[in-house]
Amino acid sequence: MLLAPAARSARPSWARRALVLGVATALLPLAGCTAESGVSRAAPANGPARALYDNAWATLQNKPTAYCSEIAAAIQQCKDLIASGSSSEQKPEKKPTIIGVTTYDRSGVTALHLRWSDGQGDRTGDFAVLREQDGQLRALTPIFWSGVKYSDLPSNVTSVTVKPSSTRSSTH
Repeated sequence: MLLAPAARSARPSWARRALVLGVATALLPLAGCTAESGVSRAAPANGPARALYDNAWATLQNKPTAYCSEIAAAIQQCKDLIASGSSSEQKPEKKPTIIGVTTYDRSGVTALHLRWSDGQGDRTGDFAVLREQDGQLRALTPIFWSGVKYSDLPSNVTSVTVKPSSTRSSTH
């Protein structure tokens, strides 16, 4: 069930916490698959990761029923989260701004750090991208608006690029 912005609690509900925990738990095997399998896949470069994000946003707006199959690494999980309705509660109306990029070489993931506002304040989430064995880029965290953050050990970070947002809200 969708709630009006005023009806949402400022604190994450138990359902949202469970959603984030479930997504994070399901991503752990996917994120570690490159290291354990002995296959070395480099993390996607910044440009292609941003291109997938742009494509994801366009697909979400224009072909929402195709979103998971075209974007997600875990297609069925993505579909289940969207079908449950819990993922649409925080879905932003405007395209979130990329406020930073982190590359995780050990797991072969590039995470785009996003920020958007939903009337209750600023929200953040990660759109984490990996390259599958067939070379195709896929999102590990396609339901980024749930607030899920991709994380890895700090020793795996080889480059961090932070771009300050040029659009700051003047109202508080």
